[in-house]
Amino acid sequence: MKLLLPLLITLLGCNANSEPSDRDHDGPPPPPSTCDGYEEMEPNDMHSMANYVSHLPVLQGQTVCGTWIYQNDGPADKDYYQFYLNPKPGVEEVKLNMVLECEETTVPVLYLSQTVYDPEGYPTGYVNIGTYYGTHGELLLLDVTIPYDFLEKNDVYMRLDGIYPKDYVVKDYEFKYWNY
Repeated sequence: MKLLLPLLITLLGCNANSEPSDRDHDGPPPPPSTCDGYEEMEPNDMHSMANYVSHLPVLQGQTVCGTWIYQNDGPADKDYYQFYLNPKPGVEEVKLNMVLECEETTVPVLYLSQTVYDPEGYPTGYVNIGTYYGTHGELLLLDVTIPYDFLEKNDVYMRLDGIYPKDYVVKDYEFKYWNY
């Protein structure tokens, strides 16, 4: 009986009706994401600061979002992204597909390059493997060949740039890439 009395008091003290707690909703909700994928991280204005994105090839398309910032008295913003190549053994090239979209007043420009190595295997620079220009805010690449060698051609860099009216601008862009 002595144990039953404290249990009965405890049960009577509990409220059968529960109310939602305000602790779960402190502050406003987070802002909606403007990107459905990987977002650019600054600084990434040169090869050595490139944002690593993924290995290629990939079967499902991926999305990357970024921003170009330009001022009349400063250099144009160039964004670099890096991909490692990892195809099946015996493959000597990777096919790249990509669509880059931005404001219609912008001409998107894409430069593809690969690392050059000396005989000891140290990086010594970069070689351009292609330059592509879009129009009216869109650039489409289909089956662009990226050479591959396990020791000497095992990466690809994308430099994204834009040609746009020369005043202070902030231009958002988004690119999707895929291959097989």
